[in-house]
Amino acid sequence: MSGETPPSDPPSDPPLALPEHASTSHSGPPPRSLALGSTLDLAELGPIIISSDGTTKRISNWDAMSAAEQEKAWGRIAERNKRRLEALRAEGKGLDIEQK
Repeated sequence: MSGETPPSDPPSDPPLALPEHASTSHSGPPPRSLALGSTLDLAELGPIIISSDGTTKRISNWDAMSAAEQEKAWGRIAERNKRRLEALRAEGKGLDIEQK
């Protein structure tokens, strides 16, 4: 062992760069500011879909749909949500969603 040389470290690769900050790399509209006490209309995000287990989600491509597609989808989802909410309430799931 006295004549052996210690193994040398392999050459290191240059460090990877961090990705661009989300605010500089996204191509959509700029983020909105909301002042305390003001309101924001969320209708442009599309309807909230109520699943049969009471969880919620949105349509991810809502902004890419035509106005006619949005109108048709909104009507179908509203009717389906109504049935699902009624079923969940009948099961006693205790949803605190305001009825209109």
